[in-house]
Amino acid sequence: MFAWIKQKLGVTLLETEIKMLRRIIKNQEAFIIGKLAELKEYTRVDADIGFRGNNTIVLTGVYRKQGFVRFYDIGDGQFERLVQQMKHMQDHALIRNIDAPPNFRGTFGI
Repeated sequence: MFAWIKQKLGVTLLETEIKMLRRIIKNQEAFIIGKLAELKEYTRVDADIGFRGNNTIVLTGVYRKQGFVRFYDIGDGQFERLVQQMKHMQDHALIRNIDAPPNFRGTFGI
């Protein structure tokens, strides 16, 4: 009797539709996660801050599906701002591809 009432009121049809919509949402979430991973791979940028000269920065990575390499020579004030920007990115950006001599801690006296 309960099933008959659900069917007459359209509840059974709504339950079926809800199941279908949940499957669609799950598939869309998987698609979005895949596209975000692809986007991260295409726009990945690694910074190798050189220690051999006056604030020379080598920027490498993949941008718009092509290899990306740029060399920047910047002044001391700009370098400090860049270091602060990179520190702020630590919370949400992956840090990798560090090219440093053994026991290098990231800072040193001048």
